[in-house]
Formats: sequence, structure tokens, C-alpha cells
Amino acid sequence: MKPTLIWGMKQSFRDYVFAAGGSQRVEEPAVLNEEICVFPIAGPSDADRIHRYSGILEFEAYLGMLRVRIADPWVELRDGGPILSVSTGESRIALAALDTTDPETEHGLLVWDDVPAALLESGTFLFDHSYSPGTPLDPVSFSTPA
Repeated sequence: MKPTLIWGMKQSFRDYVFAAGGSQRVEEPAVLNEEICVFPIAGPSDADRIHRYSGILEFEAYLGMLRVRIADPWVELRDGGPILSVSTGESRIALAALDTTDPETEHGLLVWDDVPAALLESGTFLFDHSYSPGTPLDPVSFSTPA
């Protein structure tokens, strides 16, 4: 097993995009497993407890008028609580708060499975403020070398 971050973002958002005739795509090294994106780890975690993953997940609908891009997600195990951050191309934003528990150890990896995620205020702009802070997102699963 290789360390990955697995995330579908938000099922109801995917349903909305597809109902509008939109699309979902990824850029390597990320891959799609049905509608769920698998981001491989980008390198070793650092002393700041930041786990970096790479790839791009993008949704588009309405001839490009709706576009949401999730790039290079990181899980940052901060003292104030773990977050999922993403790159906007120009900077990083804290997208979601993660409600982690202690990881399991499997095949030489630390594994966090189905971690609840909630949208943060700083992440609402990615959805054009259509979702409020605290809105549940799809659970996040991620792993790192033990």
C-alpha cells in the first residue's frame, strides 16, 4: 500500500455538477476511482506534522461558469485542530476542519479512515459562498508512512 489521501469532496455537489451536464476531472498524479479522487503522497511529512499530497481534482459546469479546483491537498495536524488545506495556485487556504482520532497502523502506514470534514469560513469562496461554514463535506481518508 502507498500513502494516499482519498476524498470525494461533497456528494451533493458532485450530483449538482453532473445534473447540470458538468464534468469532473483529475490531473496526475491524482486518479479517479469512480467519483472519488485518490491523491498520492508528495513526499515525506515534515516536523510540522504536515502531510502533503499531490494532484488536481476539478469540477466544471455551465460552460465554465462554475469551476471548483482542489489542488495539492495537505493535512495539517495543527495544535488548534487538524485541517485540510488546498492550493489556489497563488496561495493555500484552509478548506476544512478534520475531526481526527488516533490512526490505525496497517502495512507500515498510519491510517486515518473516514475522518469527518467540515467546511471552514476560509474555504467558502471555493463554492462561491453557496455553503456555510460548518457544512459537512465528504469524509477524508488519508495515510502516511509510520
